[in-house]
Amino acid sequence: MAALRGKVLLLDSQARHRRLTSAMLTELGLEVSNTNDAASAVALALTGHFELLLIDLTIPFLDGIDASATLRAAGYARPIVALTAALVAAEQRHYLARGFSHCLIKPLDSGALASQLGSLLAPGGVASATAGAPPVLLDMAVLCALFAARLPVQVQQMQALAARHEWRAVSRIAHFVKGAGASFDHGAEGELAARLDAAISKGEHALAQAALNRLAERIGLAP
Repeated sequence: MAALRGKVLLLDSQARHRRLTSAMLTELGLEVSNTNDAASAVALALTGHFELLLIDLTIPFLDGIDASATLRAAGYARPIVALTAALVAAEQRHYLARGFSHCLIKPLDSGALASQLGSLLAPGGVASATAGAPPVLLDMAVLCALFAARLPVQVQQMQALAARHEWRAVSRIAHFVKGAGASFDHGAEGELAARLDAAISKGEHALAQAALNRLAERIGLAP
């Protein structure tokens, strides 16, 4: 198969996985950028310079799904490929409904990866789904509004998890809110989420609960 051409963005929270996947993509001829944070991935996608995004779903579930849904809601039309360790028909339908173009199963097979990406990238590096289309430049105001609309749901999820003392799961959501808040004009909420995440990492659950209560109050929810 001829070498592929184009710029791709990889989202994966694990440094080792980013190195391995980036090496495979580079070997295929692609120019790769990578990040470990969903908010950063969305912000980078706003430039319109990437023909294709790959999102590893072994990162905290909310982050990868939310990144894809946020981009699609804002009008991002280029391919977004989900990378997942296990996949059944129901899961695939769910991912496609949330904005992913295709799903690939890990560990990645170089032949399958080349074949799938080759079907998405036309010669010259233009994504086949948008061949001839102008670069995708998204409206940051739309993304800020989408983040604000989903924030109460995310805080309620954290409250329910905290009530069950599932602090690791709370931390995953707080990590997303921390990064996205700074990117999408909700710095104060992002700072409270950062305090919450830091307290959990230190095992200081009373402080974590206090930070979560303050975050809830700030957006008009009962603590």
